[in-house]
Amino acid sequence: MVNENKALHAQLNEAEILAQKILARKPDNLDALNGLGLILMQRQRFGEALEQFKRALKVGVDCKDTRDNFVRSLVLFAKESWETGAYDNAASALRSGISSLPERLELHCHLSFVLSESGKHDEALIVSDQALSLNNEHPHPHDVKGLALLGLGRPKDALESLQCAITIDPNFVTALVNMSSALLELNLNEAAIEHLEHVLKQNPNNAQALNNMGLALAGRVMYPEAEQNLRAAIVKAPNFAEAHFNLSRILLMQGFYEEGWRENEWRWKCRDFPSTWRDFPYPRWRGEALKGKTILVWSEQGIGDEIMFASPISDLLVDGA
Repeated sequence: MVNENKALHAQLNEAEILAQKILARKPDNLDALNGLGLILMQRQRFGEALEQFKRALKVGVDCKDTRDNFVRSLVLFAKESWETGAYDNAASALRSGISSLPERLELHCHLSFVLSESGKHDEALIVSDQALSLNNEHPHPHDVKGLALLGLGRPKDALESLQCAITIDPNFVTALVNMSSALLELNLNEAAIEHLEHVLKQNPNNAQALNNMGLALAGRVMYPEAEQNLRAAIVKAPNFAEAHFNLSRILLMQGFYEEGWRENEWRWKCRDFPSTWRDFPYPRWRGEALKGKTILVWSEQGIGDEIMFASPISDLLVDGA
Protein backbone atom coordinates (compact mmCIF):
# COMPACT_ATOMS: atom_id res chain seq x y z
CA MET A 1 0.00 0.00 0.00
CA VAL A 2 2.84 2.40 0.87
CA ASN A 3 4.55 1.69 -2.46
CA GLU A 4 1.25 2.18 -4.30
CA ASN A 5 0.74 5.55 -2.61
CA LYS A 6 4.26 6.63 -3.50
CA ALA A 7 3.71 5.59 -7.11
CA LEU A 8 0.40 7.48 -7.28
CA HIS A 9 2.03 10.56 -5.74
CA ALA A 10 4.80 10.43 -8.33
CA GLN A 11 2.30 10.04 -11.19
CA LEU A 12 0.27 13.01 -9.95
CA ASN A 13 3.45 15.09 -9.70
CA GLU A 14 4.37 14.24 -13.29
CA ALA A 15 0.85 14.95 -14.53
CA GLU A 16 0.74 18.29 -12.71
CA ILE A 17 4.09 19.36 -14.15
CA LEU A 18 2.99 18.34 -17.66
CA ALA A 19 -0.29 20.27 -17.39
CA GLN A 20 1.56 23.36 -16.15
CA LYS A 21 4.02 23.13 -19.06
CA ILE A 22 1.14 22.96 -21.55
CA LEU A 23 -0.57 25.95 -19.90
CA ALA A 24 2.66 27.93 -19.95
CA ARG A 25 2.56 27.67 -23.76
CA LYS A 26 -1.23 27.67 -24.22
CA PRO A 27 -2.95 29.35 -21.22
CA ASP A 28 -6.41 28.74 -22.68
CA ASN A 29 -6.02 25.01 -23.31
CA LEU A 30 -9.31 23.69 -21.92
CA ASP A 31 -8.15 20.08 -21.54
CA ALA A 32 -5.05 21.15 -19.61
CA LEU A 33 -7.05 23.49 -17.36
CA ASN A 34 -9.56 20.76 -16.56
CA GLY A 35 -6.83 18.17 -16.16
CA LEU A 36 -4.80 20.32 -13.77
CA GLY A 37 -7.93 21.13 -11.78
CA LEU A 38 -8.77 17.43 -11.42
CA ILE A 39 -5.22 16.64 -10.31
CA LEU A 40 -5.35 19.38 -7.68
CA MET A 41 -8.73 18.12 -6.47
CA GLN A 42 -7.34 14.61 -6.11
CA ARG A 43 -4.52 16.11 -4.04
CA GLN A 44 -7.14 17.91 -1.92
CA ARG A 45 -5.85 21.35 -2.92
CA PHE A 46 -9.38 22.57 -3.46
CA GLY A 47 -8.69 26.30 -3.55
CA GLU A 48 -6.07 25.88 -6.28
CA ALA A 49 -8.34 23.49 -8.19
CA LEU A 50 -11.15 26.03 -8.07
CA GLU A 51 -8.91 28.69 -9.61
CA GLN A 52 -8.11 26.39 -12.54
CA PHE A 53 -11.78 25.60 -13.14
CA LYS A 54 -12.61 29.32 -13.00
CA ARG A 55 -10.16 29.81 -15.85
CA ALA A 56 -11.61 26.79 -17.66
CA LEU A 57 -15.13 28.16 -17.26
CA LYS A 58 -14.13 31.40 -19.00
CA VAL A 59 -12.72 29.39 -21.90
CA GLY A 60 -15.39 26.68 -22.17
CA VAL A 61 -18.57 27.62 -20.33
CA ASP A 62 -20.54 25.54 -22.83
CA CYS A 63 -18.66 22.37 -21.84
CA LYS A 64 -20.72 20.32 -19.36
CA ASP A 65 -17.64 18.65 -17.86
CA THR A 66 -16.10 22.05 -17.19
CA ARG A 67 -19.25 23.32 -15.47
CA ASP A 68 -19.53 20.14 -13.39
CA ASN A 69 -15.85 20.27 -12.42
CA PHE A 70 -16.20 23.91 -11.40
CA VAL A 71 -19.21 23.15 -9.20
CA ARG A 72 -17.56 20.11 -7.60
CA SER A 73 -14.39 22.01 -6.75
CA LEU A 74 -16.39 24.96 -5.43
CA VAL A 75 -18.49 22.77 -3.14
CA LEU A 76 -15.37 21.00 -1.83
CA PHE A 77 -13.63 24.33 -1.23
CA ALA A 78 -16.69 25.71 0.56
CA LYS A 79 -16.96 22.56 2.69
CA GLU A 80 -13.28 22.76 3.63
CA SER A 81 -13.79 26.42 4.55
CA TRP A 82 -16.88 26.04 6.70
CA GLU A 83 -15.45 23.02 8.50
CA THR A 84 -12.58 25.23 9.68
CA GLY A 85 -14.95 28.04 10.67
CA ALA A 86 -14.21 30.22 7.63
CA TYR A 87 -17.89 30.76 6.86
CA ASP A 88 -17.39 34.11 5.12
CA ASN A 89 -14.89 32.57 2.70
CA ALA A 90 -17.30 29.74 1.93
CA ALA A 91 -20.25 32.09 1.42
CA SER A 92 -18.24 34.47 -0.76
CA ALA A 93 -17.03 31.63 -3.00
CA LEU A 94 -20.53 30.20 -3.34
CA ARG A 95 -22.03 33.61 -4.19
CA SER A 96 -19.36 34.04 -6.86
CA GLY A 97 -20.21 30.59 -8.22
CA ILE A 98 -23.91 31.43 -8.35
CA SER A 99 -23.16 34.59 -10.32
CA SER A 100 -21.36 32.39 -12.88
CA LEU A 101 -23.85 29.50 -12.92
CA PRO A 102 -27.13 30.78 -11.41
CA GLU A 103 -29.00 27.69 -12.56
CA ARG A 104 -27.03 25.25 -10.38
CA LEU A 105 -29.30 24.18 -7.53
CA GLU A 106 -26.56 22.74 -5.34
CA LEU A 107 -24.76 26.08 -5.11
CA HIS A 108 -27.87 27.81 -3.75
CA CYS A 109 -28.47 24.97 -1.28
CA HIS A 110 -24.91 24.97 0.01
CA LEU A 111 -24.97 28.76 0.36
CA SER A 112 -28.19 28.60 2.37
CA PHE A 113 -26.60 25.95 4.61
CA VAL A 114 -23.45 28.03 5.18
CA LEU A 115 -25.52 31.11 6.02
CA SER A 116 -27.54 29.11 8.56
CA GLU A 117 -24.38 27.67 10.10
CA SER A 118 -22.96 31.18 10.49
CA GLY A 119 -26.15 32.45 12.14
CA LYS A 120 -27.43 34.46 9.16
CA HIS A 121 -30.80 32.72 9.14
CA ASP A 122 -32.77 35.49 7.39
CA GLU A 123 -30.36 35.42 4.44
CA ALA A 124 -30.37 31.63 4.48
CA LEU A 125 -34.17 31.61 4.15
CA ILE A 126 -34.05 33.96 1.16
CA VAL A 127 -31.46 31.78 -0.60
CA SER A 128 -33.43 28.60 0.15
CA ASP A 129 -36.50 30.14 -1.49
CA GLN A 130 -34.35 30.97 -4.53
CA ALA A 131 -33.30 27.31 -4.62
CA LEU A 132 -36.94 26.22 -4.45
CA SER A 133 -37.76 28.49 -7.37
CA LEU A 134 -35.23 26.50 -9.39
CA ASN A 135 -36.55 23.07 -8.37
CA ASN A 136 -39.16 22.35 -5.71
CA GLU A 137 -39.17 18.63 -6.46
CA HIS A 138 -35.68 18.07 -5.05
CA PRO A 139 -35.37 17.42 -1.28
CA HIS A 140 -32.28 19.56 -0.68
CA PRO A 141 -33.87 23.04 -0.96
CA HIS A 142 -36.72 21.99 1.35
CA ASP A 143 -34.14 20.75 3.85
CA VAL A 144 -32.07 23.95 3.92
CA LYS A 145 -35.26 26.01 4.19
CA GLY A 146 -36.22 23.93 7.21
CA LEU A 147 -32.78 24.54 8.72
CA ALA A 148 -33.13 28.30 8.20
CA LEU A 149 -36.59 28.30 9.79
CA LEU A 150 -35.22 26.37 12.75
CA GLY A 151 -32.58 29.04 13.21
CA LEU A 152 -35.27 31.71 13.14
CA GLY A 153 -37.11 30.00 15.99
CA ARG A 154 -39.95 28.74 13.80
CA PRO A 155 -39.93 24.96 14.44
CA LYS A 156 -43.51 24.39 13.25
CA ASP A 157 -42.77 26.02 9.89
CA ALA A 158 -39.50 24.10 9.76
CA LEU A 159 -41.39 20.83 10.21
CA GLU A 160 -43.51 21.62 7.17
CA SER A 161 -40.47 22.20 4.95
CA LEU A 162 -38.60 19.20 6.31
CA GLN A 163 -41.62 16.97 5.81
CA CYS A 164 -41.60 18.00 2.14
CA ALA A 165 -37.96 16.91 1.89
CA ILE A 166 -38.67 13.57 3.56
CA THR A 167 -41.75 12.96 1.41
CA ILE A 168 -39.56 13.34 -1.67
CA ASP A 169 -36.77 11.19 -0.19
CA PRO A 170 -37.74 9.18 2.92
CA ASN A 171 -34.08 8.24 3.50
CA PHE A 172 -32.66 11.77 3.30
CA VAL A 173 -30.54 11.61 6.45
CA THR A 174 -29.86 15.33 6.85
CA ALA A 175 -33.55 16.19 6.64
CA LEU A 176 -34.43 13.44 9.12
CA VAL A 177 -31.89 14.76 11.61
CA ASN A 178 -33.09 18.33 11.13
CA MET A 179 -36.65 17.07 11.57
CA SER A 180 -35.64 15.58 14.91
CA SER A 181 -34.19 18.96 15.95
CA ALA A 182 -37.49 20.67 15.14
CA LEU A 183 -39.43 18.02 17.07
CA LEU A 184 -37.11 18.46 20.06
CA GLU A 185 -37.79 22.21 19.98
CA LEU A 186 -41.49 21.36 20.27
CA ASN A 187 -40.84 18.82 23.07
CA LEU A 188 -42.11 16.00 20.83
CA ASN A 189 -39.50 13.55 22.07
CA GLU A 190 -41.24 10.33 21.00
CA ALA A 191 -41.58 11.53 17.41
CA ALA A 192 -37.95 12.69 17.41
CA ILE A 193 -36.81 9.27 18.62
CA GLU A 194 -38.77 7.59 15.82
CA HIS A 195 -36.99 9.66 13.16
CA LEU A 196 -33.60 9.20 14.80
CA GLU A 197 -33.98 5.43 15.01
CA HIS A 198 -34.55 5.44 11.25
CA VAL A 199 -31.39 7.51 10.73
CA LEU A 200 -29.23 5.42 13.04
CA LYS A 201 -30.29 2.19 11.34
CA GLN A 202 -28.86 3.59 8.11
CA ASN A 203 -25.90 5.38 9.66
CA PRO A 204 -25.02 4.41 13.24
CA ASN A 205 -22.00 6.74 13.12
CA ASN A 206 -24.00 9.94 12.58
CA ALA A 207 -22.80 12.12 15.47
CA GLN A 208 -25.59 14.69 15.16
CA ALA A 209 -28.23 11.96 15.23
CA LEU A 210 -26.61 10.41 18.32
CA ASN A 211 -26.53 13.82 20.00
CA ASN A 212 -30.19 14.44 19.22
CA MET A 213 -31.09 10.95 20.42
CA GLY A 214 -29.37 11.79 23.69
CA LEU A 215 -31.48 14.94 24.03
CA ALA A 216 -34.70 13.10 23.16
CA LEU A 217 -34.00 10.36 25.71
CA ALA A 218 -33.13 12.98 28.32
CA GLY A 219 -36.51 14.55 27.60
CA ARG A 220 -38.02 11.22 28.63
CA VAL A 221 -35.86 11.21 31.78
CA MET A 222 -33.89 8.22 30.48
CA TYR A 223 -30.56 9.61 31.63
CA PRO A 224 -28.32 6.51 31.38
CA GLU A 225 -29.52 5.88 27.81
CA ALA A 226 -29.09 9.57 26.98
CA GLU A 227 -25.56 9.47 28.37
CA GLN A 228 -24.74 6.41 26.26
CA ASN A 229 -25.81 8.14 23.04
CA LEU A 230 -23.99 11.37 23.86
CA ARG A 231 -20.79 9.48 24.64
CA ALA A 232 -21.16 7.66 21.31
CA ALA A 233 -21.56 11.03 19.53
CA ILE A 234 -18.31 12.24 21.11
CA VAL A 235 -16.48 9.07 20.05
CA LYS A 236 -17.56 9.72 16.46
CA ALA A 237 -16.81 13.47 16.64
CA PRO A 238 -14.37 14.22 19.50
CA ASN A 239 -14.58 18.00 19.01
CA PHE A 240 -18.40 18.13 18.89
CA ALA A 241 -18.82 20.87 21.51
CA GLU A 242 -22.60 20.63 21.77
CA ALA A 243 -22.44 16.90 22.49
CA HIS A 244 -19.88 17.49 25.26
CA PHE A 245 -22.03 20.25 26.77
CA ASN A 246 -25.18 18.13 26.57
CA LEU A 247 -23.30 15.25 28.20
CA SER A 248 -22.24 17.57 31.02
CA ARG A 249 -25.84 18.39 31.83
CA ILE A 250 -26.83 14.72 31.86
CA LEU A 251 -23.89 13.85 34.13
CA LEU A 252 -24.70 16.69 36.52
CA MET A 253 -28.34 15.62 36.71
CA GLN A 254 -27.14 12.13 37.66
CA GLY A 255 -24.81 13.49 40.34
CA PHE A 256 -21.53 12.80 38.50
CA TYR A 257 -20.16 16.21 39.35
CA GLU A 258 -16.43 15.89 38.67
CA GLU A 259 -16.78 14.72 35.08
CA GLY A 260 -19.92 16.79 34.59
CA TRP A 261 -18.20 20.07 35.42
CA ARG A 262 -15.18 19.09 33.35
CA GLU A 263 -17.40 18.47 30.32
CA ASN A 264 -19.24 21.72 31.07
CA GLU A 265 -16.15 23.68 30.00
CA TRP A 266 -17.08 22.83 26.40
CA ARG A 267 -19.96 25.32 26.64
CA TRP A 268 -17.66 28.12 25.50
CA LYS A 269 -17.17 26.39 22.16
CA CYS A 270 -20.90 25.97 21.46
CA ARG A 271 -22.07 28.33 18.72
CA ASP A 272 -25.39 29.18 20.37
CA PHE A 273 -24.15 29.45 23.95
CA PRO A 274 -25.75 32.64 25.38
CA SER A 275 -22.71 33.95 27.29
CA THR A 276 -19.34 35.15 26.04
CA TRP A 277 -15.99 34.16 27.51
CA ARG A 278 -14.30 37.04 29.34
CA ASP A 279 -10.56 36.96 28.99
CA PHE A 280 -9.45 38.33 32.37
CA PRO A 281 -5.73 39.08 32.94
CA TYR A 282 -5.60 36.57 35.81
CA PRO A 283 -4.93 32.83 35.95
CA ARG A 284 -7.98 30.58 36.10
CA TRP A 285 -8.70 28.84 39.39
CA ARG A 286 -8.05 25.09 39.09
CA GLY A 287 -9.13 24.06 42.58
CA GLU A 288 -5.91 24.94 44.39
CA ALA A 289 -5.91 26.33 47.96
CA LEU A 290 -7.41 29.82 48.24
CA LYS A 291 -6.33 30.89 51.70
CA GLY A 292 -5.03 34.45 51.61
CA LYS A 293 -5.94 34.86 47.91
CA THR A 294 -8.62 36.81 46.09
CA ILE A 295 -10.87 35.01 43.62
CA LEU A 296 -13.03 36.78 41.05
CA VAL A 297 -16.46 35.18 40.60
CA TRP A 298 -18.39 36.40 37.57
CA SER A 299 -21.84 35.72 36.20
CA GLU A 300 -22.88 33.95 33.01
CA GLN A 301 -26.01 32.60 31.33
CA GLY A 302 -29.42 33.41 32.84
CA ILE A 303 -30.61 34.44 36.29
CA GLY A 304 -31.30 30.83 37.30
CA ASP A 305 -27.71 29.84 36.57
CA GLU A 306 -26.42 32.91 38.39
CA ILE A 307 -28.38 31.95 41.51
CA MET A 308 -27.13 28.35 41.30
CA PHE A 309 -23.51 29.36 40.81
CA ALA A 310 -23.75 31.92 43.62
CA SER A 311 -24.52 29.17 46.12
CA PRO A 312 -20.87 28.00 46.52
CA ILE A 313 -19.60 31.52 47.30
CA SER A 314 -19.95 30.85 51.03
CA ASP A 315 -17.74 27.76 50.57
CA LEU A 316 -15.06 29.92 48.94
CA LEU A 317 -15.16 32.26 51.93
CA VAL A 318 -14.84 29.34 54.34
CA ASP A 319 -11.80 28.17 52.34
CA GLY A 320 -10.11 31.50 53.07
CA ALA A 321 -10.70 33.50 49.89
